[in-house]
Amino acid sequence: MICAISVIAMLFACKSDKKDINDLANDMILQPQMEISQADTAEVLGQVQRYLNLLQDKQYDDAIAMIFFLDKDSIINLPEKMKKDVVEKIYPRLRGKRYEIDRMTFLNEKDNLVRCNVIYFDNVPGKETLPNSTAFYLKPVRRDGRWYLTLADSQTDTNSQDGTGTEIGY
Repeated sequence: MICAISVIAMLFACKSDKKDINDLANDMILQPQMEISQADTAEVLGQVQRYLNLLQDKQYDDAIAMIFFLDKDSIINLPEKMKKDVVEKIYPRLRGKRYEIDRMTFLNEKDNLVRCNVIYFDNVPGKETLPNSTAFYLKPVRRDGRWYLTLADSQTDTNSQDGTGTEIGY
C-alpha cells in the first residue's frame, strides 16, 4: 500500500514538471529585452539597405563611413586603420552580383544582428546545390534613441553580452 502511494505521488510530481512546447520555446529562445517599434525596424532596414546599395555600386568609402564602433558605451567612428583594412581586405571578398538582407534579430540595445547575403551568381537550373553565396553580419546598436551600424567581427565583437564593446588597440 505504501509502495502504491509512493508511485502515485511520483507520477503526479513528474507530471506537474512537464512543459508544453510553448514553455520550452520560451525557455530556449532568447526574447527581446527592449521595446522595438515599427520605426526602429524601418530605420535599421533603411540603413542596412543603403549600406548594401553602396557595396553594390562599389562606393566602398561611403559604405565604410556608415559603420561605427561601440567603445564600451560610446559610439565612435571606426579607427582609420580598421576602415582601411575593411575596404582593402574584406570588401573585395564581398563583391557580388547582388546583396540581400536575410534576417534581422533584435535583442537589446547592443546585441542585434542583421544577416546579409552576397549572391555571387545565379544558380543554373539543375545545379542548384552549387554554393553561390556567402553571408556576413552587421550589428545595429541603439544609442540615445538613434541606430548605428557596427561590424560583427573578431576585432569589434569580443563579447556578445556587451555588443561590440572592446578596447581599441588597433
